[in-house]
Amino acid sequence: MGNVKPFVKWVGGKTQLLPVIHEMMPKDYNRYYEPFVGGGALFFDLQPEDAVINDVNPSLINTYRQLRADAALVNHQLRLLDEAIAHEGEAYFYDVRTLFNEKLKKREMDSQLAAIFIFLSKHSFNGLFRQNSKGEYNSPSNHETGPSTPEEILLADGEVLRGKTVLCGDFEQAVRDADRNDFVFIDSPYAPLKATSFDKYTAAGFAKEEHERLARVFRDLDGRGCRCMLTNHNTEFIRSLYDGFNMREVSVRRAINSDGANRHGKEVIVTNY
Repeated sequence: MGNVKPFVKWVGGKTQLLPVIHEMMPKDYNRYYEPFVGGGALFFDLQPEDAVINDVNPSLINTYRQLRADAALVNHQLRLLDEAIAHEGEAYFYDVRTLFNEKLKKREMDSQLAAIFIFLSKHSFNGLFRQNSKGEYNSPSNHETGPSTPEEILLADGEVLRGKTVLCGDFEQAVRDADRNDFVFIDSPYAPLKATSFDKYTAAGFAKEEHERLARVFRDLDGRGCRCMLTNHNTEFIRSLYDGFNMREVSVRRAINSDGANRHGKEVIVTNY
């Protein structure tokens, strides 16, 4: 299906690594699992027939679910937002940001929230969705007043999502039913480049203990006969967690790093096959 692309840009998205991932993937598998789906670069690229995707971010998962249910309605809501910012200018961005945070507090998980989620992501600095420790969206405007994600992409994404299982919760629960010959793609939050940075990194919600738990889940999935692939920073900590599995080092661009000198780095792709 054409026009299938991620509807939102996400930190750590794997678009640039898709050729390498395709090269390293199993040629055939049963069900597809992605417990940290984020922007879904690989999911939308593969368009698997049978899939379980998951993320811990409620507003992101609401958007997936609303597109699955009625992509045309989400598109309609998004065009209203696009028309308003084109007419009212950049100040409208902050009105929508306030509305988004109000709807989140009320847990109004609906098509309007999904449209706002896409709208804010497209009109925010660096094009990225960001929330503070209170769960409030706080990215500033990127000063753009043009249209958001095109209609054809939203409708195509909705078709891909139809019939798929979309979960919002813990990664371990998301893969509890994974079985022999299922493919599990794990793109978890990055471990810090320096082990001493874990205290700071914990604020992002994925502490050292979570990485250690994820490694145990990876080994459990391996024992079940699943085919697993994991990506993360190429650090001594990550290599020690997955010692004994196949590892391939790859070069990446980190476009969101504020320091230009740190916009190139190394990641590792771990597989159990």
